[in-house]
Amino acid sequence: MDRTMAIVGTGPGLGLATAYRFGREGFRVALVARNGDRLDRFVTELAGAGITATAYPADLTRPGAVDAVAGAIDRTHGPLDVLYLNGQPVADRIATPLDVADDNLRAQLDALVYNPVALVRRFLPAMLDRGDGAVLVSLGASATTPLPVLANVGIAMAGPRNYVHTLHDTVADRGVYAGVLTVGALVRGSDPERTISTNRAASAEPLPPGLDGTLDPADLADTLWHMYDERTRTEERAGALA
Repeated sequence: MDRTMAIVGTGPGLGLATAYRFGREGFRVALVARNGDRLDRFVTELAGAGITATAYPADLTRPGAVDAVAGAIDRTHGPLDVLYLNGQPVADRIATPLDVADDNLRAQLDALVYNPVALVRRFLPAMLDRGDGAVLVSLGASATTPLPVLANVGIAMAGPRNYVHTLHDTVADRGVYAGVLTVGALVRGSDPERTISTNRAASAEPLPPGLDGTLDPADLADTLWHMYDERTRTEERAGALA
């Protein structure tokens, strides 16, 4: 039987690697991100590997966007088997502790808390009715490790990590799995890794200890698969900062 996974926050690192990993297990994949042109390229790449993928370009910070993209996925694929939220901060609204303010904090909360929770609330009821399904979340190091350079991101990322743990405790006995992967290093080929690699030569600012190496996105995607398949651990961590 065909199964469908939605990947929200599909980029060239962990998001795309996860599409490949679950696609090899027979999943159809719904790809959600802002950049429609890049999503179309991902769909073509995945098709070359025999994986069925559909692009859903959307800016989830816009009013009504969560309901619109969820409705489009439902109409195309029916109820989801796996909802994967690849937590991505708003890169141009990152603040240190003394610079945290209403606007930059709200931007991170929208991206990392409000919209992900809204998506879970949209897709979870059908999973509970069916008695099967999964919610997977990946977060950065600041979900568990206070990093002054990512102060407002850390405030926001701590929330979904807590939410996943409480969600798992609530729905596990109803056949639904919830798990979080905390990634404490840069992911090879991801947008943050490429940006930092490009800018490092022009900056004298050192990276926080633990962020000077990279993790293979295929290995992380494999971890997400085993979390889903085995359903024995609510959280996995990878990288020095996690």
